[in-house]
Parts: sequence; C-alpha cells; structure tokens
Amino acid sequence: MDRANGQQLYDEGRKILLGREDESVKHGIELIKKAAETGNPYAQNDYAKMLYNGDMVYRDVVTSHSWFVKAAEQGIDESQYYVGLAYYTGNPVNRDHDEAMRWFMLSAEQGYAKAQYHVGVCYYNGYGVFKDYREALRWFMLSADRGFSGARVALGDAFSDINNPERDYKQAFRLYRLASDSGDSDGHYKLGLAYYNGKGVPANYIAASKLFRKGVEAKHYGCVYMLGKMYEEGQGVEADHNNAIRLLSQASLNGNRDAKILLEEMSSKEKGRIRKIEPAIISFPTSDTPDVIAKVKGAESGVGGLFGFFRKKE
Repeated sequence: MDRANGQQLYDEGRKILLGREDESVKHGIELIKKAAETGNPYAQNDYAKMLYNGDMVYRDVVTSHSWFVKAAEQGIDESQYYVGLAYYTGNPVNRDHDEAMRWFMLSAEQGYAKAQYHVGVCYYNGYGVFKDYREALRWFMLSADRGFSGARVALGDAFSDINNPERDYKQAFRLYRLASDSGDSDGHYKLGLAYYNGKGVPANYIAASKLFRKGVEAKHYGCVYMLGKMYEEGQGVEADHNNAIRLLSQASLNGNRDAKILLEEMSSKEKGRIRKIEPAIISFPTSDTPDVIAKVKGAESGVGGLFGFFRKKE
C-alpha cells in the first residue's frame, strides 16, 4: 500500500475510534494498524500508544516500543519521548541514559513538554550528560511554560530549596498552586506543605488538609501520611485517632517511611502511657491525645521529591 492510502486508512480509523462505537472499534483499530504498516508515522505513534496503555487492545510494551521507534525515526516528537523513556526506565529495553538523553533532546527541541522536563531531569542528575543545574532549570522552565505540571513542581522545589541563594517561597507557592490547579497530585502535596509550614503564604491547616485530601483521592501516599498526621494532632481537622491510624497504616504499607516512623512513635507512647497507670489500684486512662509531632522529611525546604537544587549529590 502507498502512503496516500495509509493516510486515508489512518483518517478513517481515527474517525471510528473517536466515535467509540463498540461494534466498530475493532475495525478502527485494524485500520490504524494497517495505516501504520504503510509507514504512516502518525498511525505508528497512535498504535504504539494503544499498545503501551492497553487502550482497546491488550497491553504490549515490547511491540509498542518497536512502533514508537518507527515513528520516532520519522520525527514524531511524542514517539521520540517514549523511546527516550524506554531507555531511561530500562523497560522494555536495557537502561541506557546516553540513548535516553539523545531521544529526549530530539523531542524536546521540537517543544514536547514532557521531553523538556526529562531533559531537565537528566541535566540535574548527570544522566547521559554532565550535571548542570542551571541548564536543568532552563529546561524545566521551558516545560513549565508549556503547562507541564511536573516541571512546575520541580521549579517550585528549586525556589524552595534552602541551599538556593535565590530561593523565593512566594514563587514556589505560585508554581505549586499552578500544578495543583491542573490536578497534579504532587502539586496538591507540595502546596499542602506550603500551607502547613507557612512557606510563601501564612500557615493555614484547614487549606492544607483540603489539599492533602485531594491527594488522598489520587492515592498520593505523601498526602495520605500528612492527612493521617493531621487527624492525629487535630490540625485543620477534628482529631480522630482511628482515622489517623487507618491513613498512616495505608501510607506505611505503600512505602512511606515517615508514616511508619510516626506509627511506631504513637505505639511506643501509647505503651508508655499504659505502663504508667498499671501500678494504680484504681485508675482510668486519660483522654489526652498523645503529643506526637513527626517532622515531615523535607518540609523545611519544601523538597522531598527528586529535586534538591544547588545541593551536591553524593
């Protein structure tokens, strides 16, 4: 089949799939695949994404990668990003930061925001390129300007970093708010911490708890931990020990170390309180809530994620 025919197949397939009519979805997928086989790069990219996400087809990241490569070699920026991501994560190919950086850069130079963000990540960490914090910051800014929320969070972390001589908590707050407003769960978390710690804005536990609750709904376990902590301490919400235990246990089981530490401290203090009343012949436990204050890792700087700018890495 020639490329003109491939474009026609692609257009017909897209029209069918956008309609999402059950009886015709399979036919639409077949048309997209046939268009991809003719060499149409847009069809190759779309078919690769279907396979990558398991969208209307069985998920197959190995086959999706081969289609992304075909489209990337024809200059499709989104495919170039996904090829870079495969080399960056080591799935489904061997990890190779040099190759990841090469493909990210090809995509980023075309203005693809996610690729620009990852170029920034590579410069920050020295993956496939020499470390260059200023260059990392430049790429994050380009990505943030295109609306990518992950880059806004990264920039917010940079402006929050206590080791940054140009730190600006108000600017960080603005960036975190933009990320949160776009629905980004990291944005909810970082904006919540800003309200919790009073960085760039007056401390406001109620506003913080509302943001952490949004993050809980998105299964962000930093938010789960913080909301559990606030329930235990009665900050911004009515104190609720049982709810605190439930949330902290969820966060701990999903790898949040701060939640695990706080649960251990709560358990230790509870045992200590019980031991103190054992010698009495007649005694009743007090209604006082244990005074448990666990420092949030990175809360002072607003960091705790990937980026601690202007700090030397070991």
